Amino acid sequence: SDIVILKQAFHMHGTGKRIVNEVLRNGKVIHETHVDYFDFFQTAAPAPQVEPFRVKQGDSFRTSCYFDATDTTVFGGKSQDEMCQVYMLYFPKQPVDYCGSPSPRQKQCYAKFDGKDSLHD
Repeated sequence: SDIVILKQAFHMHGTGKRIVNEVLRNGKVIHETHVDYFDFFQTAAPAPQVEPFRVKQGDSFRTSCYFDATDTTVFGGKSQDEMCQVYMLYFPKQPVDYCGSPSPRQKQCYAKFDGKDSLHD
């Protein structure tokens, strides 16, 4: 079923410079949200003001991040690593059947919703 995206927040670390999140339908971009200047030390997760928009079943997201990285830049999930993430606030609530690959530090993962939020190890 369709969902409505109410808000997006973008997150990169120190070398992140620009981020773009696109919604694709049948291979074509139908919506784009971007932050052209990113400064982690001013705003760790900028949330551009955009009108709510609808995402249909079968649509996909493409997120592109641009960095001023060096040969020693490490990408990963740690605070000192560089990353490229988009957080979205949407409705209505949807079943979740994937929550990433758990790391040794992340022992809990949200289970598929069955009308209530449940955690499992």
